[in-house]
Amino acid sequence: MKDNEYVLHYYRANWPIKEALFSIFRWHNETLNVWTHLIGFIIFVALTVANLMEVPQVAGLVSFFTRSFPNSGDTNVSHGSNGFFTGGGAKNLVDLKQIASSEMGANIPPATTPVTRWPFLVFLAGSMFCLLSSSICHLFCCHSRRLNILLLRIDYSGITVMIITSFFPPIYYIFQCEPRWHFIYLGGVTALGIFTIVTLLSPALSAGKFRAFRALLFCSMGFFGFVPAIHAAIVNWNNPKRDITLAYESAMALFYLTGTMVYVTRIPERWKPGWFDLAGHSHQIFHVFVVFGALAHYSATLVFLEWRDRFGSFLLFLILLLTFSSPFTEKRVDVASFFSTFETRNVRVAQFFINASSSPPQVSSINKFYKARSIRVEEDLAQARAAIRKAIHLQNYTSHSHRTETFIPTGSIYKNAYSFHQSHTEMVKKFKVWIYKEGEHPTVHIGPMHNKYAIEGQFIDEMESKNNPFRASHPDEAHAFFLPVSVANVVQYVYQPITTVKDYSRDRLQRLLTDYVTVVADKYPYWNRSNGADHFMVSCHDWAPEISKYEPELFKNFIRVLCNANNSEGFQPRSDVSMPEIYLPFGRLGPPNMGQTPNYRPIFSFFSGRPNGNIRKLLFNHWKDRDNEVRVYKSLPKGYNYTKMMGQSKFCLCPSGFEVASPREVEAIYAGCVPVVISDNYTLPFSDVLNWSQFSIQIPSQKIPEIKNILKAIPNEKYLKMYKRVNRVKRHFMLNRPAKPFDVMHMVLHSVWLRRLNFRLATLSQ
Repeated sequence: MKDNEYVLHYYRANWPIKEALFSIFRWHNETLNVWTHLIGFIIFVALTVANLMEVPQVAGLVSFFTRSFPNSGDTNVSHGSNGFFTGGGAKNLVDLKQIASSEMGANIPPATTPVTRWPFLVFLAGSMFCLLSSSICHLFCCHSRRLNILLLRIDYSGITVMIITSFFPPIYYIFQCEPRWHFIYLGGVTALGIFTIVTLLSPALSAGKFRAFRALLFCSMGFFGFVPAIHAAIVNWNNPKRDITLAYESAMALFYLTGTMVYVTRIPERWKPGWFDLAGHSHQIFHVFVVFGALAHYSATLVFLEWRDRFGSFLLFLILLLTFSSPFTEKRVDVASFFSTFETRNVRVAQFFINASSSPPQVSSINKFYKARSIRVEEDLAQARAAIRKAIHLQNYTSHSHRTETFIPTGSIYKNAYSFHQSHTEMVKKFKVWIYKEGEHPTVHIGPMHNKYAIEGQFIDEMESKNNPFRASHPDEAHAFFLPVSVANVVQYVYQPITTVKDYSRDRLQRLLTDYVTVVADKYPYWNRSNGADHFMVSCHDWAPEISKYEPELFKNFIRVLCNANNSEGFQPRSDVSMPEIYLPFGRLGPPNMGQTPNYRPIFSFFSGRPNGNIRKLLFNHWKDRDNEVRVYKSLPKGYNYTKMMGQSKFCLCPSGFEVASPREVEAIYAGCVPVVISDNYTLPFSDVLNWSQFSIQIPSQKIPEIKNILKAIPNEKYLKMYKRVNRVKRHFMLNRPAKPFDVMHMVLHSVWLRRLNFRLATLSQ
């Protein structure tokens, strides 16, 4: 029964089974041997149950984000950034629009099948068998010599099984697309393990004098792992997960080897025999290191699974080909269509070779480098998507950062507060934008800083700031690319003075933008790899929507951030962004705060402005000087203050002028006045995120004669709620320099961020 000559006391011998069983709660020199691995067994049981419960949810997430350009309308997964937050269908990926709490996470079909879990479960089962057999051995080995020898054999077999099964997840998932390495490595370690088990089942080798030999057999299986480990490191050298998996696996190897050395050398009890009989002797320390090593390997396996679930076998296969193969094709291969169409890796690989059979030019090392950097960029976005989806499914603020945040979005003014909060958090952590340096003042890199086009210049200036945390230091690390062209300045400096009708022609503006894109596309690879889908510009000028008409094919995926978000004039919610128009007085970032509490708002509804456009003419025809409760002014009487009157009004009328956008919505929100949006075909700013129906009234132009009846029908209780919501949503329209979380600058960037989340680069398939 005695196995360690340096452990002198507290042995058990010839105990009945029942007494041996209950000795688990008594102190002896095997107590901690039993409990260290019994606790490890319980931990792995819990991890197994947790992972089995997680599988359906993971299956619903896998490959949901595979989109590459160009896409047809039928396969497009974004419509106004719909879907990520709707939980409503495969075509919609990112939307804060229509997700009611009852719909979150409902019926989202995956685009691909999740990677198989059986190698992972084999490892978990092997670990549990090892830990449980070890606990049983140490608990009942005191019964009889015969049972002691039998249990020792089972214990050694458990260790061997754990070593064998530990090889299955990394080898299977790393070499998933190359089955021959499965056969070589898994077959090799399994054969070595079977030989070890057969050898250890020999009664003679269970004796104490063969301890070093047994340890050598176990170490030989461990050292066998160096060959596939080196192989995996080489073929995955550009894999962003390489370092973290190597760290986990190195930790596992360190734990196992350290534990084995302690076990063989019998440190520390050999230094002080009898001192460590109950606690601290080498076998107990060995057990602890085994549990830590298994947990380190478990963590590495989770990284393998996350990578495989996110990108799948075929994508990694492509990376390996692009990095290590001989000359290959540059013909575009649509990765998204492969992932959504083909179910097995063999079919995907076969189809890849079919599509890549045209004459193959050499892939340069520079292109390989670009592709590797692109993978890292897509990795960031995939992590963000996963975190946002987790917030949707859990209906919770999954980010831990909110504990120190000064503001957390809550309430009905948001389509989904949880997903918006997580999305904004991910944007602040990850989003990087490259600002092209080409071009000169005054048409590029600078814009108007005050008056009605001020948001255009303010945004350009904010992005150009060296202290801008979203500014990428190198284009390869950028998720999006900003064209800092100011349409307002182009009109002012290229077109002025306008003397004839012909001078209004947009052709010069269109050619200028086209030439700029051509320059950066010829100079850098970034526009061409996405067909402009990760590029954007910002403009509040009325002419900005027409920049793409000269070359519609060139700009069809381009993100236009526009104030003039008119759906009937080419605004595309799936790719364009609606930005609020903000009038800034010279030298100030907004009007003075003159908003009053509801009890001090004697004016029922108010508008003052020029009768520009058909909607305002209709409004003037019906309401100017007609009703004291619907006050419509062309110009205010002497002594009246515009901002003060808005602050004293319950409802502020916001009719479109010549264009759908107007500064009135933002002015009303600043004044705490409920906006009454009178417009047709207007995509309201930040409507991916904000639920405008909760803090504004929207009236189509044909119902202008009914304005008073519509507003009078709103109960005072509802008005008070809307008033409070207007004051809560105000922070999202406030302009700060430098920008602050959740302000208008961040909201504009977040809208671009959502659209960037909505597709995957096709670079890897080129």
